[in-house]
Amino acid sequence: KIIEAMNRTDAVVFSVDMPSGISADDGSVANIAVRADYTITFGCQKQGLLLYPGAEYAGEITVADIGFPEFAVQQAEPDTFYYSMEDLKQLPARKRNGHKGTFGKVLVIAGAKGMSGACYLSAKAAYRTGAGLVKVLTASDNRPIIQTLLPEALFSSYDDCQSIEGTKELMEHLSWATVIVIGPGLGQSELAAYLLQTVLKTARVPVILDADGLNLLAKLLDTISEDINARMVALSGLGMDSVILTPHLLELSRLIHVPVEQIRKNMIDTASQCSYNNNLIYVIKDARTVVAHQKDRYINVSGNHGMATGGSGDVLTGVIAALVAQGMAPYKAACLGVYLHGLAGNYAAAEKGTYSLIASDILDSIEQVLLTNA
Repeated sequence: KIIEAMNRTDAVVFSVDMPSGISADDGSVANIAVRADYTITFGCQKQGLLLYPGAEYAGEITVADIGFPEFAVQQAEPDTFYYSMEDLKQLPARKRNGHKGTFGKVLVIAGAKGMSGACYLSAKAAYRTGAGLVKVLTASDNRPIIQTLLPEALFSSYDDCQSIEGTKELMEHLSWATVIVIGPGLGQSELAAYLLQTVLKTARVPVILDADGLNLLAKLLDTISEDINARMVALSGLGMDSVILTPHLLELSRLIHVPVEQIRKNMIDTASQCSYNNNLIYVIKDARTVVAHQKDRYINVSGNHGMATGGSGDVLTGVIAALVAQGMAPYKAACLGVYLHGLAGNYAAAEKGTYSLIASDILDSIEQVLLTNA
C-alpha cells in the first residue's frame, strides 16, 4: 500500500540504490515496484537499472561513490559493461596516408529478387561507418536499384553461383573480403541455403549472420536436433574464429528453441548460455540489446523506441561490418557498433521524432555522430 501511494503522488521520488520491487540482477519487477524520478545507486551501475522493465522504473540514474576501494572492484571481476560517449574514442584511427584497401573490404551477400532495400541499407551503412570498399553480391534483378541508389558499391550477382564458373567467382568474392555479411533480405531459397553453407565452410575472415542468414541456420539446426543443448553444440562447431550472430528475439528463439518470453525475461542468462564455451559473438537485439562473447556481456543503453522499424537491423549489420573491416576485434566492433547505431537513432529521433523515424534516417545520422564525436 505504501508503494501504491508513492506511485500515485505528484511528489518527486528518489530511490536509493534500487527502486523497491526491482531485481538488481535482471530488472524484473515484483508484484509492484516504486516508480522513481531519480535513482542514486551505490558504487556502480546495476544490471537491473539498465534492463527492461526495471529501466522504466529507475528514472534518471546517478552512480554515487561511497568509498568502495578500487582493489575490491577489481577483485569482483565485473563481466558486464556498457558504453558512454567517452567510449567513441575506441573508433578506429584514420591513417592520413590510407587508401581504399587500408579501411577494409566489406562483402554484403544479401537481397533476393525484390529485396534490394536490405542490401542497400547494409552496404551504405558500411560505407558511412568508414569502410574503404563495399561489394554487394545480390540477385541480378537488383542491379538497377543498387547502382542507382549506391553507385559507390561494387556489384556482382549470385544467380549463377552453383555452376562451375559461378562457384569459382563466389570463391574469389569470399577471398576478396575483409569481412562478410550474409542474410539481409536474402530469402530462404535453396540457392540462399547454398550460399550460407558455402560461406560457413570456406570463409577465412569474420562473418556476420543477420536476418535470413539466421533463419536458414535455424532450419539447418532443425535437421540436427530440437534439443537446446544439442543445438548449442552444433552452433559452437561452426568452425570459424569470428562469427557474429545478430538475432532479434524471435530469430534467437528459432535458433535455440526457447520461447521468446523466456528469453526476454532472462536476457543476460540466455546470452551467457549462448556464448558459454564457444567463440561465437551474439548480438541479441531488443530494447536493451545485449552483446555476449564467452564470459563477457555488454548492455547497450543508446537508442530509442523509434528504432523499432523495418531495416534498422540491416543498418546495424553494416555498421558492425565496417568496424570489423577497419581492424577492430569482432567483439569490440559488435559492442561499439551497437552503441554507435543507437546514437545515430537518437540523433535521428531528435530531428524526426520517434513516430516518423525510418531506417534511412538512422543511416543518414551516422555521419553526424561521427562528425561530432570521432
